[in-house]
Amino acid sequence: KAGKTVSVMADRCGGNVSYAIVKDETGKEVNKFEFPDPKFAAKVEQLSNADPEMMPYFFVQSDDYLELKRRIVNSYLKGINAPGIATIDVAIEALKLAEYGTEAINKALESS
Repeated sequence: KAGKTVSVMADRCGGNVSYAIVKDETGKEVNKFEFPDPKFAAKVEQLSNADPEMMPYFFVQSDDYLELKRRIVNSYLKGINAPGIATIDVAIEALKLAEYGTEAINKALESS
């Protein structure tokens, strides 16, 4: 709206760090948000050193997965869907959308 633009970039191949960058209209970086922060990165390093056979990204994601599991189990015990968490039906629809998008993108790439 009103001539504003937004861009999103993701790169899952660069180690255990995820980040988002906010740029102004000239493309200059205004702010950068990184995860994990230095304190949590130190925790991940410590856990990785203690268990070198484990992939480090499991430690980065473990707290989030534990919270997800808690919400799902607690909701199941109450007999309700977990608020804010996709159901299997929603997940299936998301996969259908991803397949549709993949086909459309591949078709566009083939014709260009």
